[in-house]
Amino acid sequence: MGFRIVSLSATPVSKIENLQTIVSALRVSMFEVRDDEDEEIKQYTFDKNIVEIVVEKEDHITEMENKMYKVMALALAFLKQVRLIPPNMMPKYLNKMNLL
Repeated sequence: MGFRIVSLSATPVSKIENLQTIVSALRVSMFEVRDDEDEEIKQYTFDKNIVEIVVEKEDHITEMENKMYKVMALALAFLKQVRLIPPNMMPKYLNKMNLL
């Protein structure tokens, strides 16, 4: 018995390179990507004025972040030992999709 799932998202990934992770996890056989430069989409979009503001982390945030990575490293050590994740997986780059 077969079935089809149609899924739409305004922002499936922040970078198009990360789309493969979703395709693999969901076992997608076909997908289409459209952006605001596509003719079909242009009529529904407006000009954007994007301003990037970089805010530096305060020292106590970085310190807390490092403590969290140490705790996560303990859990990762077990997952690496039982070969559920790659041995080079770092806590800083761990996300839900990696674990799935």
